[in-house]
Amino acid sequence: MLESTGYIRREQDILRSRQPVITLADPVIRFNQLITLPQAAAVEQGFAEQVWQQAAPTFNSKILGPHFEDLAREFTRRYAHTLLPGGLPGPVGTTEVADPAARTKHEVDVIALTAGERPQSPPPGLRFWVR
Repeated sequence: MLESTGYIRREQDILRSRQPVITLADPVIRFNQLITLPQAAAVEQGFAEQVWQQAAPTFNSKILGPHFEDLAREFTRRYAHTLLPGGLPGPVGTTEVADPAARTKHEVDVIALTAGERPQSPPPGLRFWVR
């Protein structure tokens, strides 16, 4: 029900079959849940400036970052064809890539497959990606 009404979003990795990532869709609701509600008492006691300073990293990483990533994916869906040769991109989404040298993974926030490619169907044709 929450997904059908747009309160939550289910993002599937575009290259790999793995558990989807479920997030709150609206950045205002994320702000309320991550910053406003947990710190309401401190704000009411007059510590709004201190609360905001402490909340800045959370705001940047959990609210602004995901919102910007969503905007970048939407821009890619709508306008990438005007910047890149070859017409409209195929499916647009996110993925993780392994970095064996550093023994870690990196999240790719915007990845577009070539038109006609199906997500999670190797080998995908990579059109455009931004980290």
